[in-house]
Amino acid sequence: MMRKNLFFALLLSLACVSCTPNKSIFNGRLVEIKKFDYTSKIIGKKLFLTDPPQGIIGIHKMDSLIMFKYNSRRTDYLLALYDVKNDQFLGNLLRIGRGPDEFLSIDYWGEYSIDYDDDRHIYFSAINEKAILKCNVSDFVRSGTYTTEKLHTFPAFSMNTHVLNDTCFLSYFHDIDRQQMLYRKFYSTNGNYTDYALYNIKIPTPNDFGFLWSAEYLKPSKDKLALAMDSFCLINILDFNNPNNNLSIIPDRSLYEDFETLSNKAPQERLITYVNLKCTDQYIFALYSGHIPGKRDQVSGVELHVVDWKGRGIARLFIDEILMALYIDESCKTMYAFDHLEQLYTYDLSEII
Repeated sequence: MMRKNLFFALLLSLACVSCTPNKSIFNGRLVEIKKFDYTSKIIGKKLFLTDPPQGIIGIHKMDSLIMFKYNSRRTDYLLALYDVKNDQFLGNLLRIGRGPDEFLSIDYWGEYSIDYDDDRHIYFSAINEKAILKCNVSDFVRSGTYTTEKLHTFPAFSMNTHVLNDTCFLSYFHDIDRQQMLYRKFYSTNGNYTDYALYNIKIPTPNDFGFLWSAEYLKPSKDKLALAMDSFCLINILDFNNPNNNLSIIPDRSLYEDFETLSNKAPQERLITYVNLKCTDQYIFALYSGHIPGKRDQVSGVELHVVDWKGRGIARLFIDEILMALYIDESCKTMYAFDHLEQLYTYDLSEII
């Protein structure tokens, strides 16, 4: 009974917000895009790799290296590394297990740093170990072996953790006292932190958060976070320097449903809106699907909504392939992506970046 009461309390809280014309459920100024500057269809070019990965759920890129994240239930490793320029599979990273340099599950957001020797170090969070680690990928390319270094142990209540640098982290969690979902920016050297509340509603328990799940990506400058919601057609921007500059962007009013409408639908009838996004320092690239849960293969394609960090609609691109995840390579003005059949594609974005 208590669980049911909590759910209805959340419904009431959200319903009150949805009745306010210029109010978003996200703690940010509501911006509605009336028209995108550029609208077009883009054609994908298949990318054929020798020995392509199987069971992938994410894609990231560093220079000519592509890092794929595996579905941990389908392989013995968590990451795979490819040299796209030379069409060479370089090997798998992070074996699944409980031994040294083994992990049961990770969060990997594509974040990395470059040291004084020009080596690339990727950052990831080990879920079961509740630890933030880094791995020297350049060492792996040279020798075929790798080691990991633990940077910090994060609190048990954290859900997602982003790395700003070796001593500063951004952790996502539910605050039971404030009944709120927060991001906490904290420093491992002195224990100082700053909290950023995401929503202007009460969320009694983490289980009540499912409706508000978002794909997310850290701006390369690391001063903002973009979040594309999977039930509401909203792209939100969290500004760490000045939360008064937070934005909640509606790219297309015809695709947007408020909570009152969604709450009257059975879960299996609610459209999945955004499924993935990536960011550059210029733009946010959000992948819109608009499919019924479990029926992604029945849509005729996807859309790529491109907005800038001030909420302006840059481009709306239509794509025939049913894409699952993407990566934006600014250096060659190209988008890398894979579809629901794990076929890899590249797309020319030179018209907009």
